[in-house]
Amino acid sequence: MSTPVPPSVVTPFAINGGKTDPIPVPSQIGTSPEIASFNDGFPPATRIPRTQGGIPPRGLDMNGILFMLSAHTSWVAAGGQYQFNADVVTVSTGYPVGAVLQSAVNPAQFYLNTVANNANDPDSVITGWLPFTLTAAPTGVQTPSTLAAGSQSIVTTPSVGFLELTGDGGGTSAILNITGGSNGQILVVSNVAAPFVTLLSSGNLRLPVDVTLLQNDSQAFRFSSALNLWVKM
Repeated sequence: MSTPVPPSVVTPFAINGGKTDPIPVPSQIGTSPEIASFNDGFPPATRIPRTQGGIPPRGLDMNGILFMLSAHTSWVAAGGQYQFNADVVTVSTGYPVGAVLQSAVNPAQFYLNTVANNANDPDSVITGWLPFTLTAAPTGVQTPSTLAAGSQSIVTTPSVGFLELTGDGGGTSAILNITGGSNGQILVVSNVAAPFVTLLSSGNLRLPVDVTLLQNDSQAFRFSSALNLWVKM
C-alpha cells in the first residue's frame, strides 16, 4: 500500500491571526503559570481542571506554536533550503554528520557535513564541510607546490574538484599517485604551467596507458572507494 501524499501546507497556520510570536524557549512559569514555552510546552497549570485551580491554555500560544512549526513546513514545501544558523549551534553544539546547508553567499553552493558537532560556518570556515553543487561536486581548487621532475604523489581532499598542476619549467613532471578523495568525487586534473605532465598508469590512477597533458590540457577522474582508485572518465 502506497502512502498518500498529504495536503500541501502552502502558508503558515494563523499567519494573519492573533498569536504569540515567537513562542519563548525558556520556561515562563515564573512570569505567569499558564504561558507556553518550548521548555515546558503547555505548563502544568493548563492541564488541571479550573475547579482545582487550573488555568486555561492561551489560544494565542496555541496559534503561536502552530504558526512556528507550520512556517517551516510551508517554507520547505516551497523548496526552501536551510543555511548556517548560529542559534542551532548554540543549542545543539553543532551540526550532525550528514547535515546539508545552502551557502548564504552563493545560493548554488551547498555543503555536506562530515564531522560530528560541527560549529563552523562553511561560508567562512570550511573545516568539516564538503562543498558541492547540484550539478557537479565538489568545487574546491587545489594548486600544489611546483612539481619536480620524476615520480611523486599528490594528496587531495574531498573538497577539491580541480587539481591545478604546475611544473618546474625544466621539462616533464610525472605523477605516480593522486591519493585522498571521497567516493564518487570528480576531480579535473589540469596542467596549467608545465611544458607537459605525464600521468602514470599505475598507483591510484586507472588509465589504460600513460596520459600526457600538454599545457592547459585536462583529464577528469572519478574516485571509487571500493576500488581505491581514481578512474579515468
